[in-house]
Amino acid sequence: MLMQRLYLLYCPNFDCRDQIFLPRRSQLGIFEHPHNQPTDIWPIKYRCHRCGQWSDFQAEEIRLEGVEVQVQNLQKDVLWRYNFSSGQGNSERRYWLYMKAAPSWTAEQIVERLLIPSGMWEESHGKPEFLRIGQLQY
Repeated sequence: MLMQRLYLLYCPNFDCRDQIFLPRRSQLGIFEHPHNQPTDIWPIKYRCHRCGQWSDFQAEEIRLEGVEVQVQNLQKDVLWRYNFSSGQGNSERRYWLYMKAAPSWTAEQIVERLLIPSGMWEESHGKPEFLRIGQLQY
C-alpha cells in the first residue's frame, strides 16, 4: 500500500465510514494541494456504495488527508453523473448524483431505485426517455 495525500469525504454512517476519494480534476472542481477549488455544483448528493446511505455533502466537508491506498483500487473508483430527458420539450434534467459504481439498470430503474428515494425526482418530471451517464475518472 502507498501513502498518498488525497482529497476525500467520509460516509457519515459511523458503522461504515467508507472513504470517498475525489478526482483531482473533474466537474466537481480542481483538488490539488495546496488549494481546492470546488465548482458551483456543490452541495452534491451521494449514495454510499458500501452501506447505501444517502448524504448531502458541502464543499467545506472536503478534507486533504494522508491515507494508505492500493493504487489499483483507487483507479477502479469512478463517480457517476446522471442526465435525463423527460420528453417534455428539449429540456434535459441534470442530476448530480454521485456513486462509486454505476448500477447496470435502465433509466426507469435508476429513477425508481436512486432518484425517487433521494428526493430528486418528482412525478411531474414524467417518464425518462433518455439517459446519459457521465463518469469522473481519477
